[in-house]
Amino acid sequence: MKSTFLKLIFFLFVFFIATISFAQTSSISGIVNTYTPVLSLAPCENKIVVEDASTFNAGDTILMIQMKGAIIDSTNTASFGNIIDYKNAGNYEINYVKSKTGNTIELKNKLIRQYDIPLGKVQLIRVPYYQNANVVATLTCLPWDGSKGGVLVLNVFDSITLNADIDVKGKGFRGGIISNNPDGTCGAGSPNYFYSLTQFVGGAGGAEKGEGISLLSNDKMAGKGPLGNGGGGGNKHNTGGAGGGNFGKGGKGGNELAGCSVAENGGIGGSSLTIGYANNKIFMGGGGGRGDDNNGFGTVGETGGGIVIINARALNGNNKLINAGGNSQLIAGAGNGDGAGGGGAGGSVLL
Repeated sequence: MKSTFLKLIFFLFVFFIATISFAQTSSISGIVNTYTPVLSLAPCENKIVVEDASTFNAGDTILMIQMKGAIIDSTNTASFGNIIDYKNAGNYEINYVKSKTGNTIELKNKLIRQYDIPLGKVQLIRVPYYQNANVVATLTCLPWDGSKGGVLVLNVFDSITLNADIDVKGKGFRGGIISNNPDGTCGAGSPNYFYSLTQFVGGAGGAEKGEGISLLSNDKMAGKGPLGNGGGGGNKHNTGGAGGGNFGKGGKGGNELAGCSVAENGGIGGSSLTIGYANNKIFMGGGGGRGDDNNGFGTVGETGGGIVIINARALNGNNKLINAGGNSQLIAGAGNGDGAGGGGAGGSVLL
């Protein structure tokens, strides 16, 4: 009888400890992921080489995601910026670190999807795991810098409770910055859908396009045509940059300065990515195009929203926000009608 009683006490003790461990809640805030660009892939060995593997260890959960690489129509026509082939842009999947040697990481599972490395701007993201999670202050991600960031991803066994917001607003694709219009001539001679970022004084031209899921050389990075889901830049003279796109198309940039002969030469809104989403892809919001200016009062394009991916059994919202919005353009063009930049598109939330 005594032996049976001791066994029962031992069982209850183990159950109690296991229950406490199982119900453990982690308080989280700030940036919980780490990021690194993927430089190369050896599919036969199931190994990747990354820029910096210092924060990744055997057993870690990781997200692999391709940020760019779509092919667009780059002809000087109204079709400029239309997506011809998504290629592997927007592909993503969860995997695990089997081993690490220097900056070479061996993955546990074979990759299911294809990736364009390095042209597609593929990144590896460490995904934290929690039994339960309590967001105690704003939870966010590293801003997209052209090679990494823009994504918040976490894995929760049971429930995540929001006592503060999740906010990746404006962490996505970047807005256009360069105007390249030092003179004050009207844009009758600037009808094209693309121009070079380097222009001659007195020549035709346009402002920088917002960033999107496509890549182009600098000789086509300015002008009113959209860069995939990146908004087009304003053409001369003093037109506005267009809004970025994501699931929906971006808004059009404002018209030329009154008195110029071309009325509608503003940036064209970033393309819709609905077909990509239908094929289980995910994207950041496109950046807004830059407004054209020659007096120094125009404004840059705004950044798009980032991506939030949460895997959990339950989400307790508590009237808090999951904000993946793009940044709005809050500063109007001024000074003789200089053009304003476009707003950023909203990002994506995957629950």
